Amino acid sequence: MSIARRDDAVAIDQSMGEITADSIRILMRDVSIATTREISGLITDLETLRDRLVKDSSRFERGILEHATLGKSVMRLANIASNSMIDLKKPDAATPSDAPPSIADGAN
Repeated sequence: MSIARRDDAVAIDQSMGEITADSIRILMRDVSIATTREISGLITDLETLRDRLVKDSSRFERGILEHATLGKSVMRLANIASNSMIDLKKPDAATPSDAPPSIADGAN
C-alpha cells in the first residue's frame, strides 16, 4: 500500500516497511510544518494577550489617577465645609449677641 502526499512526488511504501531518506525527509517536513504553525498560532495569541494587557493597564492607571484626583477634591470640599461650620459657630467679635442694640441700629 502506498501513501502519497499531494505536494510531494515521492511516495512512501509502508507495506514493505521500507524506510528511505526521502520518507524520513517527508516525515520531518510534515512535523516541522505542523509545529511551525502551532508556534505561530501561540505567538499570535501571546501578542493579542500582550496588547490586551497594555490596554487594560492603561485603563486601570487612568482609573486610579481619576480616583486619586476625586479623593483630593472631596478632601478639599470637606475641609471647606468644616471651616465654614467653624466660622458659623464663632460669635462675631464686633457685635456680641447679648449686647444691647446700638443707636445706629435704629432702636430708641
